[in-house]
Amino acid sequence: VAKTEPVNPQLLSMDIDFQCPAADLPKWLLPAFDDTVGRENYLIADKSQVANLRARYQTPDKSKIVGLGWMTQHPSMKWHYNFATDVFDRLLKTPNVQFVCLQYGDNSRELAQIRERTGVTIIQDDGVNPLESLDSFAAQEASMDLVISIVNSTAVMASGLGVPVWGVLPKVSEWRWGNQGQSNLWYPSMRVFRPPSGGSWDDVSEQLTDAFRHWAAS
Repeated sequence: VAKTEPVNPQLLSMDIDFQCPAADLPKWLLPAFDDTVGRENYLIADKSQVANLRARYQTPDKSKIVGLGWMTQHPSMKWHYNFATDVFDRLLKTPNVQFVCLQYGDNSRELAQIRERTGVTIIQDDGVNPLESLDSFAAQEASMDLVISIVNSTAVMASGLGVPVWGVLPKVSEWRWGNQGQSNLWYPSMRVFRPPSGGSWDDVSEQLTDAFRHWAAS
């Protein structure tokens, strides 16, 4: 029921036992932060699209598919959440992995620079545009074995789809991410990476690379 002045008569009914603002629903419906019970994904991508995209990206020598994102244009986030693509440079050299750009917009310059620095070509699928079709973008993310991104809509959607996500945080982030630990209540498939106290993006790059090599070898 929308908030109005005067109050909607429905809210004055004596048949109502409790009322709750929509933004307060997590207080009553979400488990405690120390709850270890897993939660399933709540988004489902089109299975045929997922299969088609996975077949498009996968090759005999690259069976694992990993999506990458590194920036947002959201005015309240971009100044401290975004990082340079060289954070990925070391992990890109991991064998048997096909990397796919999940970044919206024209990324040709960044991808060319990555190829020049590392010799690795990251796939930019022009047939998928998250700014025009969230259905196709959901299918693209669901075709990934892992998504590594700043904690923007790309990371959030991947978690909603149940895709394993590594979310990269800046030194100071908003309250929902907390200030320690690698798990998060709202995004159960996400593993959080953040700079250590006094650390930098180089430290995050090292964390990601070590974890990624272990993941790729598993």
